Amino acid sequence: RAAACSRLLPRLALQLAAKARETAQQGRPAPPLAALLLTCRELCSRAPLSDALLSQVRDAVYAELTGDGGDPESMSLAGSLAPPQIAHALWVFVRHLPLLSACHARAPLLAAVRPLVERLFHLLSEVGSLPAEQLCDLLEALCRLGPPYSQAPLAHRLAVQIEMRLNSNQLRPVHMLPAAWALYELAAAPGGGPQGAHPLAEQLRTAAARLLPAEGAAGLSATLRAMSLLPVGRLPLLDAVGEGVAALPAMEPKLLADMLDALARLRYDSTPVLAAAERLVGVALDHAAVHEAQAATALEALATLSPSAHYASPLVVGLLPRLLGRAGAAAVLLPHSAAALLHGLAAVRAVPPPEACDGVTPEGLVQKMLGSGLPVELGEAASVLRSCAQLGQPAAATALLDACTVEHAEAVAFADPQTIAVLLWSLLALRQHSHALLLKALDAARVTAFRLPAQLCLVAEAALMLQLELPDAPPLPAEMVRTAGQLWAKSHFLAAEAAHGTAQAPGATLREVSGALDALGLRHGVQVHAAMYVLDLVLPPEVTGGAPVAILLHTDADMLQGAAKPSSDLVGGMQVKIRLVQSQGWVVISVLEHEWAALSSDAAKVHGIREQLLPHVGRDKAAGGGQAGGGQAGGMPAGGGAAGGGGGTAA
Repeated sequence: RAAACSRLLPRLALQLAAKARETAQQGRPAPPLAALLLTCRELCSRAPLSDALLSQVRDAVYAELTGDGGDPESMSLAGSLAPPQIAHALWVFVRHLPLLSACHARAPLLAAVRPLVERLFHLLSEVGSLPAEQLCDLLEALCRLGPPYSQAPLAHRLAVQIEMRLNSNQLRPVHMLPAAWALYELAAAPGGGPQGAHPLAEQLRTAAARLLPAEGAAGLSATLRAMSLLPVGRLPLLDAVGEGVAALPAMEPKLLADMLDALARLRYDSTPVLAAAERLVGVALDHAAVHEAQAATALEALATLSPSAHYASPLVVGLLPRLLGRAGAAAVLLPHSAAALLHGLAAVRAVPPPEACDGVTPEGLVQKMLGSGLPVELGEAASVLRSCAQLGQPAAATALLDACTVEHAEAVAFADPQTIAVLLWSLLALRQHSHALLLKALDAARVTAFRLPAQLCLVAEAALMLQLELPDAPPLPAEMVRTAGQLWAKSHFLAAEAAHGTAQAPGATLREVSGALDALGLRHGVQVHAAMYVLDLVLPPEVTGGAPVAILLHTDADMLQGAAKPSSDLVGGMQVKIRLVQSQGWVVISVLEHEWAALSSDAAKVHGIREQLLPHVGRDKAAGGGQAGGGQAGGMPAGGGAAGGGGGTAA
């Protein structure tokens, strides 16, 4: 029920805005401003407001400040806007500014809201009468806005008032930790003093750690939820909450689902907390008290916190099939629940066999979602499409795309950058070149300000797919592609280094494959940046006698996982990489690390790599007729394998 209500919130918000317009047209009194602000404050703590409702709040506050809709330059407290209402309005408006500024289509609303925020701060002089939670709200708003607001005298007055409330025991941990985060951020900002030096932040953190054990499961869940709404990473602020979670013997499923969702949003993957979370989920499943929507939330959260879970781990072998089976037992699924389940499976790259989870399959989850009769929001559709691409489920993706409507295409222009980036990459990865959503996603991407590294990496690979597979489509802006490409190259180099080492310090598999090539007398490059990717080993045309050959080494992180066994199926992202490298004239050979490690001797490994090379390299060369070791091979760096005594310079 909680998941169903959460899904209904945006639709209720749209109806609220529509009712307000109807009331105004009929000349009836508008809803009380205090009730409207409080409603929006509650809504905003769960999901962004629709443009219609945000515009309604803005117009109501504007009318109150200008008396009867007068000149905005003469805004004053002529109306009855009290400090608590100003605090509510600021909290709502400030949280939406980044979303508005990131979407070109929402620029008019941004231009209407930003000056109102500035004027409200000027009018907020007396804060001593505000409740403790609103003091913390205002401090958070100042922190989000940054200089010059965060350096204004108001920040000091708020800190003084919060300290007074702390000393008089008027603050709960759910208010203390967000306020402590804001004070840490204000102290660390340029001009904010020594980093992390605000003494009140430490007082709040210490007090919260002392009080949290008495808060119980409900208090811990509420505190984590409040922290998950902040742009906060792994901070000492969360350790006290984590200790409380680890000490819980059991937890009500609703609170457990909320807590897991908050932990996943915070990426709080502390080992004791993660072990406690898996234990609590197991206890709830044992008591058969988990709703399918809660099972979906738990699966997505645990998978997000354990992306490197091995195919034989307790999560993949034990909990994942049980949660999937519990959710799949429902006749239909809420779109949000189906999207969460598929996202969780994609996060751990797992496609359990149907017999392990009561016959549930990814395509079946999509059909249960469509069978609910509820509209699939664009963000949910983008998430499902990406999950299907990663899990190698084109049929499930096609079923969803066939159900998309004109409303989905129209919504793309107003989508957030994350949704646009995911949608664009997914459609191109699935080769849905003729779908109407792709053209809309391209149009939206050209005017979107992508800022997060994950978004830019998706855009970079999408630009390469456009260039190689859809050359007639209008390209993305050159500056956007250049910026994204630089970040993309850096991220791929770091990922390759983490997985296989470097040419100077290769990992075991990279060293052994390079050594096998040296034993065959084949000059090669190691960790070469080419075709927009980092290629583990490269044989240039001068060595192959034809097309250049790229040898890619695949760890478990590159492969889909079954139940308690390794798989030979690559995840969708790796398949896209191979496809695009091949499109640029390369021959790609894949070496699976678990299969390579199973070869019992050096001779077996040399024989194995020779058999893979034979179709692409002359038989005499593959049999060992080339020149081994260092030097340059057609401009490519030479390999540094151990077996053949190579040792040339590598890129």
